[in-house]
Amino acid sequence: MLSNHRSSRTLFRSTFLIYVALTLGQIVFSLFIVFLITQPDRDLKEGSDYPFLGLLVVFLAAGAAWFVNKLRKDQLSKLRFNHDGKLLHYRTSVIMRSAMVEAGNLFCLILALLEGSLTPMLYFCVGMVIFLYFRPQLAELVQLYGMNEEERQRLERQLKNRT
Repeated sequence: MLSNHRSSRTLFRSTFLIYVALTLGQIVFSLFIVFLITQPDRDLKEGSDYPFLGLLVVFLAAGAAWFVNKLRKDQLSKLRFNHDGKLLHYRTSVIMRSAMVEAGNLFCLILALLEGSLTPMLYFCVGMVIFLYFRPQLAELVQLYGMNEEERQRLERQLKNRT
């Protein structure tokens, strides 16, 4: 079993690592889609058959992520956490909201591939901006879970310590 020192550091770093992996996966997939769409043997359509469907899905996914995030925040007042419990709850919140926004982004990428149009890629870019908005942050963690100064400093020290 991990010591409390290593456990806290591992929990927050793994949360950030999951977020980075989701981000890079979306970017690599989008580059692959652009590569497929722009092949010389394919006809590139100007415009889209469903001009605002991708944008609608991205905003619905962002709204769902915001709503779930708000529900998770409201849940905090009813729960009692130790230090690692706070990190686990935050990690679950980050994964849930990131997955929802990513689903909207992936929809746009698939729509672009099926239509053979780059228009849904613009909506994917909007979705990526929203995805970056929901990134995990130490300041958010400290503020949401009402960590005292000692807990915040301990977590910062653990994150800076690479051993």
